[in-house]
Amino acid sequence: MRCSVILMSAMLFLAPIAATADSTVIAEVTYLGNGAYQIKNKPYGYDALVAKLQATHAGEHIDVVVVNMGTVTSELEKQRVCQLRQSLQTRVKMELTVDGDKHELFCT
Repeated sequence: MRCSVILMSAMLFLAPIAATADSTVIAEVTYLGNGAYQIKNKPYGYDALVAKLQATHAGEHIDVVVVNMGTVTSELEKQRVCQLRQSLQTRVKMELTVDGDKHELFCT
């Protein structure tokens, strides 16, 4: 009887944690270069992109913004994308393609 009470208590305690783990918010964006972004084939400048992501995910914390960089690999372009980290207060993962190989970089 005592074990079942402990088990039930543990399940009640862990249930909200499990529910939270399933609600990961990931925003996916394509970077076109020269400060231009795209979401679902609609172009955005930097400020408009930040506003769109904040409006779309109002009341939710965005866990990570995944930016498809394609073959854009210049340091200046990476720095532009990494500004999203501060503007949205979240992690930013860039997915790049170099010589046909896919690479992932996180902004620091």
